[in-house]
Amino acid sequence: MLDQAWPTKWDPEHGGFSQSRAWLHRDGKFLTYQFFCSPREYTDYPSADVLESETAVVVLPTPVQLGAVFRRAYAQRREVTATLRGVLGSRVLIEPSGWAVRVEAADPSNAP
Repeated sequence: MLDQAWPTKWDPEHGGFSQSRAWLHRDGKFLTYQFFCSPREYTDYPSADVLESETAVVVLPTPVQLGAVFRRAYAQRREVTATLRGVLGSRVLIEPSGWAVRVEAADPSNAP
């Protein structure tokens, strides 16, 4: 969603954004995706599956449960990296619930 024609805040004409965030690195294919989910003490997210079409990309973090049966009900901001088959370009990044995710350029000092 680095296309400047895409809204940078909620706009009723275009729909809304999720609370997830993403950073696209210089090559246009490497993505850091940040989302709210199960806390670190309960679940690890070592990787993600990526579904791509001509118009959209979905990043599906892969959870690995860490064994706690009884859990406190809260979420933490988590992060996973993914490599796209093609550059993101004008495609929209969508979280699994269907909301559009704002994508920003990664900090050039630590981009691959």
